[in-house]
Amino acid sequence: MSRSIVNNDESENANNPPTTGDVIQMVDAREANRQTRRQAILSGLAGLVAGGLAGLGWLKWPTAVTWAGDVTPQQAHERTLAATRSQSGAATATANERQRITGELLTQGGVTLDHAKQAATETATSVTSLVVPLAQVTVPLSSDGSQALQQLINSVTSAQLILKQNGVSIANLETIRQLFLTWQGNLAQLPINLNAYADAATSSHFPDAQTYLTALETAVNGKTL
Repeated sequence: MSRSIVNNDESENANNPPTTGDVIQMVDAREANRQTRRQAILSGLAGLVAGGLAGLGWLKWPTAVTWAGDVTPQQAHERTLAATRSQSGAATATANERQRITGELLTQGGVTLDHAKQAATETATSVTSLVVPLAQVTVPLSSDGSQALQQLINSVTSAQLILKQNGVSIANLETIRQLFLTWQGNLAQLPINLNAYADAATSSHFPDAQTYLTALETAVNGKTL
């Protein structure tokens, strides 16, 4: 029986072809579906854009969700441009702040970074060339640098007395004695005991200030801060 009904419908369709009005309605229906799909695609793209901006931290997630359903593609585009401009402004502000900090690092207290590095180099060289050799002499004499220098002063004084008894006077011996006395009087100004300068572990850190300032200068000049 069902076959008979189908055959009858086919027969009726064949005998009654669609009219012009039917065709127009079919076209209109297809166009409406096409517009609906187009709008859905545009809305989806707007949602992706909004969601992507939210992932980058430019927008909060509720705003992104609102975009997906409420704004037009043109509005989404305009808001994307605004977010891009905001990001560009933030990057410019960061660059300006970095430049300001770099300028401050180049000069502090009226002293330039270059001069500070030079002073650190000269100080490290002076300590290594003069203080360390002196400490290497005093260490075997006494555990205390002041006592060791006192022994050297006493030795020079004894030599002067013996020479004087034999009618000999050497002016340079008195110069040496006065030098030892000056060193002994200045020991209190040293940050550590004189003998400590002879320690290899301690002396290995003398160039640290120079090394740090050199690296800082390289970072500033290379703008890697």
